[in-house]
Parts: sequence; structure tokens; C-alpha cells
Amino acid sequence: MAILKGTVLNDLQKRPALAFEESLKALSKFGFKMEEIAVAELDSALALSSLVPTEAYAEWRDEIEASPDVMYEKILQRFLGGREILASDYLTATRDLQVFKRMYVNNVSEFNAVILLTYPILPPIFERLKSDNGYYVHNTLYLKKYSNCKCIKYLCSYSSH
Repeated sequence: MAILKGTVLNDLQKRPALAFEESLKALSKFGFKMEEIAVAELDSALALSSLVPTEAYAEWRDEIEASPDVMYEKILQRFLGGREILASDYLTATRDLQVFKRMYVNNVSEFNAVILLTYPILPPIFERLKSDNGYYVHNTLYLKKYSNCKCIKYLCSYSSH
């Protein structure tokens, strides 16, 4: 089994990190052999974060444009940022992601499984998000970083095809 290291495991919150370590210990007790590996393509995939707001806006454009007042303002602005992404940039990023997926598969194909946290942070406190802008900014950046796990999961799912 491969354990991904690098960006995907940076800045873990304490409780998810401890739970992950306990899970690895349990697997080890059952005789699973594990090896830490770094896969550079994951960092490259994370750099394609422009896919997230672009897809969000494309998917929800009609609802967003019809009733922007029902969305939380800061999330609305993030989604609206997706309309500013050029189609050519989006298509280039999508093609790059396909290349990264093939490279990822080549790097992990010798392993029976690849292990990483599903989501390495706990959700922020909603009431504090609404009332404390500094907390919101910190958690939004943190959440944005890990929303990019979508790209990582997308890479990982490719290996099963």
C-alpha cells in the first residue's frame, strides 16, 4: 500500500492527523505493508484549482444569476469568479489534468492501494464564519486548499479505470 506524502498531507489539523495515524497503525497490525511515496503530479493537479469555481459557475449559473441574494456573499463571489475563466484556459487545464492522471497511474501502479485522508480538516464553526472575517478568510483558504482534494480524488479514481 502506498501512503501519499507531500502537499496532500501538509497542514493537517491535529484530530484528523491522529485518526489517520491510528488507521495506519491498525492496518500495519493486520500485516499490511505500507510505503510512503511522493507523486509530483498531485501538486500539479492542485495547481489546477481554477477548475473548481469554473465548474461550479457552469453548473449553477442559472440559479446563481436568478437569485444571487440567496447565496452567502463570499461564496457567491467565489462562484462568480468562475465566469471569468476563459474557456481556452479551462480546456487547457482539463487536458493537463488528463496528462497528470496518466502520470499518476504510472507512479502508483505497482501498489495494491493508495491511502490518503478523505478530508484532512474538520469543518469550521458556521456561526464564527459568519461573524469573524479573519476566521472566515483563514478557513476559506484552508477549505479552498482542501477542496482541491477533488482533483486528487479525480486522479486516484482514474487508476481504477
